[in-house]
Amino acid sequence: MEIYPDILQLRCQLETDLLSKIPDNEYLLLIFDSIDQLQQDAYDCQWLPKTFPKNIKCIVSTLPDHGGILSNLKSIINYNQLPNENIEHLFIFVPPFDASTVEIIHNDWLHIKQRTLSNEQRLFITQWIKERNAIVPLFMKLVFDILCTWHSYDTIDNQLKTCRTVDDCILYLFNQLQLKHNNVLFRRALSYMTACRSGISQNELEDVLSLDDDVLKSVFEHYIPPIQRLPGILWTRIRNDLDEYITEKEVDDSPVIYWYHRRFIEIVNAQYLSKTDETERTLIFGNMIDLYSEAWTEKNKPLKIDNKKLIDKYHLSESNGEIQANRLITSQPIEFIDDHGQIQYNKRKLNELPEILCKLSPNLAIPIAANEVFFNYSFMHAKTQCSSFDDIAFLMQHFKETSVQQLSKVVLDMKQEIDILLMIYMIVGRLLEEYPNNYVFEFSSRLLNFFGIKPNITHLIKQFDEQSIKHWSLIVPYCQMQPPGSGLVYSMNKHTASVTHLDLTDDQTAAISLSNRIVVIDMTTGRTALDVKLPELNESYLNSTTLPNIFYSNETKYTNIPNKNYQQFHFLVTSLHHMYFVSADDKIKFEKISNIGFMTVEILDLKHALCIITELDGNSIRHWTSTSTPSTIFFT
Repeated sequence: MEIYPDILQLRCQLETDLLSKIPDNEYLLLIFDSIDQLQQDAYDCQWLPKTFPKNIKCIVSTLPDHGGILSNLKSIINYNQLPNENIEHLFIFVPPFDASTVEIIHNDWLHIKQRTLSNEQRLFITQWIKERNAIVPLFMKLVFDILCTWHSYDTIDNQLKTCRTVDDCILYLFNQLQLKHNNVLFRRALSYMTACRSGISQNELEDVLSLDDDVLKSVFEHYIPPIQRLPGILWTRIRNDLDEYITEKEVDDSPVIYWYHRRFIEIVNAQYLSKTDETERTLIFGNMIDLYSEAWTEKNKPLKIDNKKLIDKYHLSESNGEIQANRLITSQPIEFIDDHGQIQYNKRKLNELPEILCKLSPNLAIPIAANEVFFNYSFMHAKTQCSSFDDIAFLMQHFKETSVQQLSKVVLDMKQEIDILLMIYMIVGRLLEEYPNNYVFEFSSRLLNFFGIKPNITHLIKQFDEQSIKHWSLIVPYCQMQPPGSGLVYSMNKHTASVTHLDLTDDQTAAISLSNRIVVIDMTTGRTALDVKLPELNESYLNSTTLPNIFYSNETKYTNIPNKNYQQFHFLVTSLHHMYFVSADDKIKFEKISNIGFMTVEILDLKHALCIITELDGNSIRHWTSTSTPSTIFFT
């Protein structure tokens, strides 16, 4: 079965190829819990199927006020256009726990763990919980995990009495673990794990902690081992204490560990990453860049010992306390050969390295991005093979939008060369998404005019000549295509049939194109907002008119929703013999077939979809609106 890279095509495949194959005598229940914990680009819920067969049910849970998810879910089902009796059961508010329910659950959990509390402890927990008005499940779980650490002889910690919220409990837990484990090691381990886009692998975490001089010096306080690498058991102990809050999943074809709840991510970002000064922040992200760029793989990284006792003990006075230490860092190749002899790409490096660079100051990030990413043929060839247009365009756009006020002259020149690559990518990116092996041809055929003028572009073109032959790439001896800056800003490759009509919304923020389907592109992001299926015909569609916000019937609720809500779009689509009025969820609201052929199909009122229809050699005009039945006026 073919796997499509586009989320809308995948959703269509799910609706047409998979869900429809569930036998009628069997039932399928789909549960998507806490979708507010997905990445932000999934908040539009376009990945959810719009319709399900009768034997398939879907349950989705989310926070009601996070990221506009609830309003997006309502748009998918046309919530504002449905009668009240049809929507009351669709959304169920889940109330928080009360104190009595929490006490019952805690007692059950204690019984399962074969634990108990002293009278003093139980009285404290009961009173403490009763002071809470609304208790969310995470708060209840954190409180239980805290009380499970108590011994019968322990007194009540006064600091615990100040914990009023989930955030307070998480911070209390972290503070206790910092005392138990090495403070520097604990803070840096959590920082590295949270700084990654979607988690970090066990090997990567141990590698980057071993690259961190502050961590090693705090761990090796009293001696210097023969191998200057963090003992793996130290992280294992921390992970065991955090096991209830960490999940293991597969990201970029690798198993990674990450927080199971968004609140932990936000707390670590706020307490450990955002509060660090620029020097420590640069050190943390610099170590991660060194990890993925293989700066110290199979090399000795100097370690400066500050402890005078250790300097005297190991006779390091002559070297001023500096030793050369091989940290035994795992290699991070861009591509490698798997056990079956197939080329595989290191998606961890391809995705994490650019993400980390975006968090550094521009004067530090741009030179590294130029050398390791944008003007590195091996990296960009692999990146186009593995990443979507949106991901690469967003990455380039980040550096384009960087303020130039404090950039040095050298860094500013690098940024301008990256801007040139972005202009080319906006033209050819959609094509490369489908045909990534065209990367060398599409770029070299537009960049040759800059050879010898722009140093980084010149270096990239030389790599094309020297390295692209191993990928059987087509290269050109002269500038065959129009160079960037010629007026063409963006091109897309979303249709598999000829495009017969193109339209823009009034505010020019969306492009609507017609072939054998309708594709709506959000021009502000370049993303596909809608992909509407049309009935298959033995003739081409000729024209499409977009109605972004119509009053559909007198019986439905109406709100003046802006054009950005693409689920409110309707389309009047015509061919020579067919006319369809189609909604954004592929439903045909009205259709008409003419054996003779249509001469005119015109929309006179976009709000009410007032449509005038005439046939070839006809003696009548037929009109139709979204709030009435069709009628005909005859002429003699």
